[in-house]
This record gives sequence, C-alpha cells and structure tokens, in this order.
Amino acid sequence: MCAPVVLALAVFAISALAACAPPPSGAYRLTFPVQGGADYSDSFGGIRSGGRAHAGQDLMAPKMRPVVAAMAGRITWLRHANGSSSGNMLTITAPDGWSTTYIHLNNDTPGTDDGRATREQVFAPGIVLGATVSAGQLISWVGDSGNAESKSPHLHFELHRPGGAAVNAYPSLRAAPIL
Repeated sequence: MCAPVVLALAVFAISALAACAPPPSGAYRLTFPVQGGADYSDSFGGIRSGGRAHAGQDLMAPKMRPVVAAMAGRITWLRHANGSSSGNMLTITAPDGWSTTYIHLNNDTPGTDDGRATREQVFAPGIVLGATVSAGQLISWVGDSGNAESKSPHLHFELHRPGGAAVNAYPSLRAAPIL
C-alpha cells in the first residue's frame, strides 16, 4: 500500500507519488514473479501445439533463478510432477479471487539436468497446499519441467480473473516492480 511521502524538495515528492500511481488501465497490481527480472514479450494467445492458445507469458530466465509470489494469497493448487506436460506448478489465489499460476518450475537436482528434483528442490520451505504467502515471498525456482525440458528454462506465468478465465498478464508484468 502506497502512502504519500512528504519530502523537503517538491521534485522528490512528485517522484515518490508517481511511484505509487495505480497500474495502467487493464493491469492488475503484481510483483514481478522472477527475482531480478526476465526476458519476455507478449505471447498471450499465441498458437501452441494441438491448436491451443497460449494462456500465459513465458518469462525467460536462467535455471534456478528465484520465483516469488506475484500477489499475496493462499496456495490453492500445487503439483510436484517432474515429468507431466506442465511439470511442477502451483497457483496462488488472492482474497479478491484473482489468481496467478506458475508452471515449468525447477525439476532438477542441484547442478544437473536430470529431472529428478525432490519436492524440497522444487518448492521453497513452507510452500504447501493451503499455505498463505506474501507478495515477493520466495516460492520456487525457474526451471524446465514438463514439456519445457527441451527448451530454454523459463517460468510460464498466468493471471486469472475470479472464476478462472485467463487474461493477458503482459500489462500487469510491465507495470510490476522487480525485486
């Protein structure tokens, strides 16, 4: 929550207030989910195998870069399945019903590409179904689990409205602060 800051110089006061401005129209307020940032372009709706549309954004980052909660909420879905098509994943649902999903999380033991990560090597301590998390809290690490195994490591990130419909997270990610 932003609160106005009164500073001695008007220039600084204006800058402090600008940082607290609401996100651009069409954006949902998030924390960027990859610590240190990631490379990405707007890939929402792009055609994927089987004629399906891409329901998220692929945030390209080095394997094992920290993944943080983009919003405060509760973990409502969590799967440790190194070999499934979406791989290791979790969903966080905010009190207002919006949710974020994190797919292709790490699936490797440290220093390998073996696809044999234990649950403790996939999810940060305390990340279990039903746990409450804060925005910016470490939840996992970038990986290549699931059908991303033959591709560059990345986080597939989705933003969903209350009720489940995926929306384009690109404007929200562009407006999100990076930790």
